[in-house]
Amino acid sequence: MTVVRTPNVDRDHFRNVAGRFATGVAVLTSRGVQARAGMTVSALTSLSLDPPMVLVCVNRSVPTERTVAEAGTFCLNILAEGQEQLALQFARPSDDKFTGVRVHEGVLGNPVLTDALASIECEVSDTVQAGSHSIFIGRARDAQAREGLPLTYFRGGFGGLTLDRFNQVYQRLRDMILAREIDGHDDIDVPKLARRLDVEPAAVLAGLSTLRREGLIMSTRHGHRVAPFTADDAAEAFEARAIIEQGVADLTVGSVSEDDLVALDQHCGELSRFILNDEFTDFEAYLEANDRFHRFLIGLSGNRRAIAQYEALAMPTIMAHSFGMTRKSSSQFVDVHQRIVSGYRRRDLTAVKAAIGLYTTLATERARELLTSHGGSV
Repeated sequence: MTVVRTPNVDRDHFRNVAGRFATGVAVLTSRGVQARAGMTVSALTSLSLDPPMVLVCVNRSVPTERTVAEAGTFCLNILAEGQEQLALQFARPSDDKFTGVRVHEGVLGNPVLTDALASIECEVSDTVQAGSHSIFIGRARDAQAREGLPLTYFRGGFGGLTLDRFNQVYQRLRDMILAREIDGHDDIDVPKLARRLDVEPAAVLAGLSTLRREGLIMSTRHGHRVAPFTADDAAEAFEARAIIEQGVADLTVGSVSEDDLVALDQHCGELSRFILNDEFTDFEAYLEANDRFHRFLIGLSGNRRAIAQYEALAMPTIMAHSFGMTRKSSSQFVDVHQRIVSGYRRRDLTAVKAAIGLYTTLATERARELLTSHGGSV
């Protein structure tokens, strides 16, 4: 019989590895018979929406654990960015952790931190013992929130992952992928990339997660990798869209209302705003305008499955892959969209289908040119 040996993970090593997971920060408060208690926690999560429930993990050696167990109620006070000192105050032993802290009484009698980003007051519905901790499962009886950004905890330190910084990291990563600055053959070295961008690894991971949803990144067994993309991939996607649109043209040319023709013309006009002198003035805005035009065109059919088939093509991602590494464009792309609208106005099915075919040819040739000149497959 083969004996499988399970490697041991000691306390310090596990802390180091688990610390790679960025979490929010909250102060757990409760009121006992004698006094109120509170401590900083990061091991918490929402558990259920119906009924609304949360869980929080608390070391059984701390006084707050005993207070929550006795009281049967608690409040999770979610901290905002900039409240690091408040988190530290409740993380350290003290005779009165609430000194200088604005507090009001919650609906269940728990101390609620007035300046917290959000608060969830709960009744304990169940308690589970696991290792050194008690897991309190609470049913929410009151919840309040204000506008703001959360305080985060990562690798033993507090910080804030602001929306501006997140967007900057995400956009930089996106630009690097489209410009072929990230090797597409190996898994992405997140720590190395974080050092290159001078940001925390959590920001890189957050950006990669968004890019994965966009189709620019794929998950691997050990991490993330740039999703492969070739000129043939682009050609197939453009052809698939043409097949859908020409089928829609068969059904709709000659029967579109004047209001819809005006709307289609307006969507076409938006495209021209973002190409000037054969260059994109705002590539992201062009992608959005292009998607709105084609989504509306296919929507003329009133067929939800046709629209779903178009959405499944993820054309904004296809076009980002195909054209996103350069500002150069062509006024021909605007002209061919205008031909589609003109054909619809004249009720000329042949002209509409020819314009759709021409656009497909132009887009495919341009994508092949760019992808080949920038190294072929991503």
